[in-house]
Amino acid sequence: MKQRIQWIDVSKGLGIILIILGHVLEECTLRTWISSFHVPLFFVLSGMTCCITQKKSIPKFNVEVKNKFIRLMIPYFVFGGVTYTYWVLIERRFRADLSVSPLKPLLGLFWGSGSDNLTFNAALWFLPCLFVVSCIFVLILNIIKKRKLMICSFVFLALLGIIIGRYSPIRLPWGVDISLFMIIFYAIGYYSYDFISDKIFNTSYNNKIIIGIICLAITGVIGIINKGVAVASVQYGNELLFITTSMSGTLLIVTIAQIIGKNKIIETFGKSSLIIMGIHEPIRRIILKVISVIIKIGVDEIRVNVLYSIIVCLITSIISLIISIIINKIIPWPIGAYKLKRETVDA
Repeated sequence: MKQRIQWIDVSKGLGIILIILGHVLEECTLRTWISSFHVPLFFVLSGMTCCITQKKSIPKFNVEVKNKFIRLMIPYFVFGGVTYTYWVLIERRFRADLSVSPLKPLLGLFWGSGSDNLTFNAALWFLPCLFVVSCIFVLILNIIKKRKLMICSFVFLALLGIIIGRYSPIRLPWGVDISLFMIIFYAIGYYSYDFISDKIFNTSYNNKIIIGIICLAITGVIGIINKGVAVASVQYGNELLFITTSMSGTLLIVTIAQIIGKNKIIETFGKSSLIIMGIHEPIRRIILKVISVIIKIGVDEIRVNVLYSIIVCLITSIISLIISIIINKIIPWPIGAYKLKRETVDA
């Protein structure tokens, strides 16, 4: 059984709630702040998880690709197929999507990147992107043995990702263009886990508060300066500022998670974050429409109101969590819940 670290699950739980809130809100200061770090947070946490599972040895590349495909791509295609069918048969008829040919998002499901291609469930882009990042990372671990050379490789790929993101006229399949940049955050998580779990986790409560305040100040100021961040659309603003807010925001969430300690509800959100990532978008849209009808104001008016948006976020989060628990208990195969093979090479 995969070892679970409490504060990582809490961090993922806080992160997925921020993801949902960011998707509910229209452009505002709060959304700008959330967008400045919420996606890299999950790549850093995934890198930390990778470090935990590979403490003793590095998995063989072909075995890891198979395992990651089961864990990430099977859920991607299952959730994508279900939400696409719902969109075609039901939601498309009630939204301003009738001009969109059903063929484009169907092809987009296999292309796996770009919100225009995944109009039925735009958040799904994250799963193939994480799959690509994980595979490239393990490939480098298998073929390069010196740590300094590994780190140079990750930096090179990140720079390549930035260049492609700026100048490529098309989006690459499965978020490869984003993956090349995001691998730097995955690597940071992988190499920083021991430091964070030792130094940050074991520091005093007062020191954690200070760290949290400093990180909040950094993300608050720099995040607002570096507006227009949208990772799914390959928009990072100033990349150095983006990396700064990504790391300070991630450290903020990790520190808060360690201050919170044991919390079964938030931990459950964290453990269910993959499913919630895959299903919350259509649920969010349904909740927005229902609340709009009940209180008789437009959806756009709800999304520009922070209080209304928080309420929608909470309702969406709770419903998504309940559904994820049901899926995990009754039909776990859509989330790749198989016994995974693990073969290793010498580290």
